[in-house]
Amino acid sequence: MNLKLTALFIVFTVFSITAFALQTNYSANFSFTVDFSQQPFSTNFGSEFRIMGSSLGTGYDLSFSLKGSNLESAKLTLKFEELKLSLYDNQIFGTTNDPIVLYQITTGQNGVEIGYGNYKLVLFNSLDLMYLSGNINEIVFIVGKRGNLIDTAASYNIRLSSANLKTECIIQNITSFDPKNFVGLALLYDQKQNWGVRYVFAGGKDTKLSYSPQEINEQNNLVLWYKFGNSPSFNTYLTTYFGFENPTRDLIDNSVVGLDITLGQMYLNLKKTGFSSISGLLPNNWGKFYIAAGTQFSIFDFSTKLGYGFGKPIHNSISTIGELFYIEASRNFGNISLFSKYQKIVGYYEEKDFFYSEIKFTGFSNGDVVVRVGNGDFDKDNPFKPVGGIYFNLWW
Repeated sequence: MNLKLTALFIVFTVFSITAFALQTNYSANFSFTVDFSQQPFSTNFGSEFRIMGSSLGTGYDLSFSLKGSNLESAKLTLKFEELKLSLYDNQIFGTTNDPIVLYQITTGQNGVEIGYGNYKLVLFNSLDLMYLSGNINEIVFIVGKRGNLIDTAASYNIRLSSANLKTECIIQNITSFDPKNFVGLALLYDQKQNWGVRYVFAGGKDTKLSYSPQEINEQNNLVLWYKFGNSPSFNTYLTTYFGFENPTRDLIDNSVVGLDITLGQMYLNLKKTGFSSISGLLPNNWGKFYIAAGTQFSIFDFSTKLGYGFGKPIHNSISTIGELFYIEASRNFGNISLFSKYQKIVGYYEEKDFFYSEIKFTGFSNGDVVVRVGNGDFDKDNPFKPVGGIYFNLWW
């Protein structure tokens, strides 16, 4: 399948160049990085070239990307009135359009998509997955095949005054008749009043959806939220999950209650996870909790953010109680922009410092230059290392 698709795209590309107006864009990226955390320090030079092309006609759409001399991704759509035939090479297909999202494909795949009116058939090459979806009398249905297993789903949206009610029923591996293969959803929300209730029922404790982003922790999964006020504005929420054997104990152990308050440029976030872990008055005896506050302001023409957090665990990489300090500042000087951020984690046994800064020069017609120091992802366990680099980006 892969070789056939690649060959087809190459043939059609050559045909488009000779017979149609093919629009192309080019980009090049160069980087030079230095890692001073090693002795002796190490250097690395990288380069990347891309060609992006597209050609649109009355009966077809073509887009592709070449990385170096290799075909990176491509999509060809042939249109015949209501019928559409799309061929993919290393494309991300996205998700099914049901409320739970039965299938989500986040990696590039090769495949074929056939669309006719409200119906769509998608076949994946490397995932051994295919599905058919459609809409009949406002009922969205999906029938999918994963290897030798067959799944089915149906959802329906009902309007109740100013509120909406969405329901969905999913049965995985319909030939096995196992209760754990059943998943149901009821979602009631009001956009005007800013409240909602979301309930997901699973047939078993070990129920899983193989290609879905839906998280199922127990047989009953519940989310409640309510937003009110303007200045200040409040956002309250409750998430919990529980089984049928010990529902009271599960609710006490697994509930997450939160309150977010916003007043102008200032915010306050309060969150508590579980209540059975509270064993005393001191914060170290509160179990899992998180308190955060911050604000935005301008000083010396720098747009600045300040934040403080206190909780347990204080960070993804530290499981103990601790504090989090965060500051961010940015400013533009014509074609030069500055950005820096710093985060310090003070845990019970350890401290971690995170730092990232960049200077971007944008005064070029078809490119920019960026000088970076540090790692910009502060959610992961990536404390600061003396690593810097310069990056050149060109496009035409």
